[in-house]
Amino acid sequence: MRGTFAIAIVFHHLPGQDAKQSILRDIATRLKRGAPLILAGNHYAYASQPLVMAAWAERWRMNGASGDEIKSKLGKILQGADPPESEDAVAALLIAAGFEKPQRFFSSLFWGPGSLGASE
Repeated sequence: MRGTFAIAIVFHHLPGQDAKQSILRDIATRLKRGAPLILAGNHYAYASQPLVMAAWAERWRMNGASGDEIKSKLGKILQGADPPESEDAVAALLIAAGFEKPQRFFSSLFWGPGSLGASE
């Protein structure tokens, strides 16, 4: 990898596609040509993934959270973020901002695609 790189981990907290596209364009203009960007964030609408939401709730339960605490935490997740609808949507945003097609190198329960894409 040459040049500098950036890591964006608040991507899913930016409201709407325009805000996401804007920050990616801003990052692309500041990176050296060919420099990588590591984009870590959630990559699908939480409500569309009931099995994943249940797994997250179970994780909290196993760590001692009460039913009310779990309900509150799930409510905050559903209200507190605006992730892209899919991994393909993340790729489209990156490409439109001037990055190469991203490559996944990490994911977890919600986090992904862990995209690595160089600026063009």
